[in-house]
Amino acid sequence: MKRSTLLLICLLVFVALVGGAAAWMYFSPGGALAPVTAEDAVQELLDTTDTSEWRAKYVSLCAPETSVFENAETVAGDLFDAAVQGQKFSFRRDSENTSRNAPVYILSAGDADLLRLNAAYDKASRAWKVEPAPLDALHAEARALTVTVPEGSAVSVNGVALGEEYITDSHVPYTSISELETQFDTCPYRVTYTVPGIYETAQVDVSREAGVLLLYSDGTRFDYTVPDAGTHAFRVTAPQEATVTAGGAPLSDAQAVSFAPLSTHVDVPDELAGALPVYTVYAAGGLYSDPAFTATLPDGTPLEPMTGADGFPTFELSGNEALQNECHERVENYMREIAGYGAGNTAVNYPAGYVVPGSPLLLYFQYALDTLHWTRGFTVTFNEVKSWGYVPLGEDAFLCQGMANFTTATRNETRENLVEYEMLWIRRNGTWYIQDMSFL
Repeated sequence: MKRSTLLLICLLVFVALVGGAAAWMYFSPGGALAPVTAEDAVQELLDTTDTSEWRAKYVSLCAPETSVFENAETVAGDLFDAAVQGQKFSFRRDSENTSRNAPVYILSAGDADLLRLNAAYDKASRAWKVEPAPLDALHAEARALTVTVPEGSAVSVNGVALGEEYITDSHVPYTSISELETQFDTCPYRVTYTVPGIYETAQVDVSREAGVLLLYSDGTRFDYTVPDAGTHAFRVTAPQEATVTAGGAPLSDAQAVSFAPLSTHVDVPDELAGALPVYTVYAAGGLYSDPAFTATLPDGTPLEPMTGADGFPTFELSGNEALQNECHERVENYMREIAGYGAGNTAVNYPAGYVVPGSPLLLYFQYALDTLHWTRGFTVTFNEVKSWGYVPLGEDAFLCQGMANFTTATRNETRENLVEYEMLWIRRNGTWYIQDMSFL
């Protein structure tokens, strides 16, 4: 081979080697002669992407798992906003995860890392491409929300109603309630609802027919009570021998504030006063609700309450049935007599056969005819006459009540009448006479 030919071959080989090296340096991802570097591509992405776009990328990549009470996109967006507020975006190489052909960078705002930026060289376009990826660096702190409310309250969190499945304690005592108060309280407990996995500030709504009062809240714990807590009181009257309960608890002498004979509207002679039934008045205060009451006689007979003008109940003796069976006909006949008394415009038809001779009541009928004006000259038609509440005062006296419903009429006028009485009857020589009476 000629010397010139050999030199030509060597020159061609040298040119090929130099050209290949230059081409590799130009087209390789990390080559010094590439048209742009990965860092240049990342910087260009920062320069052309505004905060709202970065926010949208972060929310789409990093939204946490949330419950029905919150929106994942809202939680992620708020977390991003808090991290970038007042900060500038920057990036740095992720030295732990990067390689020459696949550089990785971390997008930050101030000291807060936001996203991973993965760079890859695209040979077709001969440029670096940068794709954001989740970094899992920002974390919203999940917490458990507790809401303690009076029984019967409706509770919602962020507009979502809480069901029984969220109740974690159904016997939470009221704050500072004493044992004495709980003894007669029909609502001594509250209910605690627990909602786990709450990231943001929650809107808690509590409603109750009788109202609620917020005692304490730190954004995680909400403590409610009733608005009139500790302000309720009661006063109940019942026969001394009866067993009385308030809110299911028996009342005792510790709650008794007075003992007094049965109050009457008639004059009871001194010799009979000692036979009047004794009634006990019980009272207690500082309660969290109004208790329900019962009263039962020693033989198991339940008593029915009557509500007084003060709104508190009185349990009265139901009356002696045997005594009522024996005397009700004479008592009711007497009420018919006095209802018709004076109808003939004469003072001689007073009911003398029913009234104790010489008693003030007899004198009343004899000399006070004008006070019974409703029947004078009228005809009387009875609609209903009845008596009840026979209370024995020893063997020869009793108290009772009665009612007469009757119509009085003349040629020109008709009137409906309803009168009620309390009466004291005594027995003389085997016959019952009325000693005193009063209109109720």
